[in-house]
Amino acid sequence: MKILKYALCLIINFSLIGHVKSQKTVVIPKLKKTIGPTRFKSLNYLYGISGKYTIAGIHNREPNAEPAKWTDQINVTTGRYPGLWSGDFLFQQENISNRQTMINEAAKQWSKGSVVNVMWHACNPALEQPCGWDKKGVLSKLTDQQ
Repeated sequence: MKILKYALCLIINFSLIGHVKSQKTVVIPKLKKTIGPTRFKSLNYLYGISGKYTIAGIHNREPNAEPAKWTDQINVTTGRYPGLWSGDFLFQQENISNRQTMINEAAKQWSKGSVVNVMWHACNPALEQPCGWDKKGVLSKLTDQQ
């Protein structure tokens, strides 16, 4: 069984190599990396740990009424707090009503030393808010005219 798994891995690897070689070569230009300090402490921190450390974190999905719920659960599970805190403005009425609570938590997490990410899964602007996670809400499409 071990030999079969090993052989299967080799076959997959060689087929991927063959596939990659058959593709056109794309040259991606190197981006100029800012080395010196910037006016942003958070960006300077990220430059300082680049290639050396990874910031692990958790996205605190709903409910916005409890914006530290999943961060606290990580602490209960591991005894440590994540280095990245993430929240979402969201789109359901109960979460829209608690957006300020989520922002207050983001500020609190930042003051405690977390890197903070805030995102917004928005309702289609051509439709109503609040909305759902469906084709009549967040997953709906806009036409070219819209």
